[in-house]
Amino acid sequence: MAYPKKMARLNAILAIIGGGGFTCIAIITVGESLSRTFFGISSSWSLDLCTYFLLWSIFLSSPWAFQEKGHVAVDLLRDFIQKLFGIKPRKVMSLVGYALVTFVMIMLLRSAYRLASDAIYYNKLTTANLQIPAIYLDVGIIVGTVFMLVTVVFIILDILSGGKRYL
Repeated sequence: MAYPKKMARLNAILAIIGGGGFTCIAIITVGESLSRTFFGISSSWSLDLCTYFLLWSIFLSSPWAFQEKGHVAVDLLRDFIQKLFGIKPRKVMSLVGYALVTFVMIMLLRSAYRLASDAIYYNKLTTANLQIPAIYLDVGIIVGTVFMLVTVVFIILDILSGGKRYL
C-alpha cells in the first residue's frame, strides 16, 4: 500500500496552516519590537499569543515533517548496515524506529487527553496574561498528535508493502 495521496494533501494543508501560524508569530514579534523601540509601548499579550501560535504551528506541521522525512535522523548506521547486509536489515531498523515513534505518539495522545479532560473538568485557564481556556491549547496537541499517529501508521504500511521511500 503506497502512502495515500489524500493524506499527503491533508498534511500539506496542515503544514500551510502551521506556516501561517509561524508567519503570525513573526508579524507579532516584529510589531512588538517596533512598538517598543519607537513608541516605548509594550503589550502584555504578544508573548502569550506567540506561545499559543507556536504550539499549534508545531503540532499541525509535524505530520507533514514525518511524511517528508523532515525530522532529524542519523542515517550513518543504517547506511553502513545496508552496505554490509543489504536492504532487509535497514527495513527492520526503519520499522522498529517507526514502531517506537508510534508508541511515543500513543503516550503523548494519552497525556494530552488527560490534560484536556482536566482542563474541561476544572475549567482551567492558561497561566499567561491572556487567560484563555487551557482546552484550546490542549486540543492543538491532540489534533496534531492524531495526525502524526495516522501519518506514521501509513508510513509503516508503506514500508511493509515494499515501499522504499521511508527506509
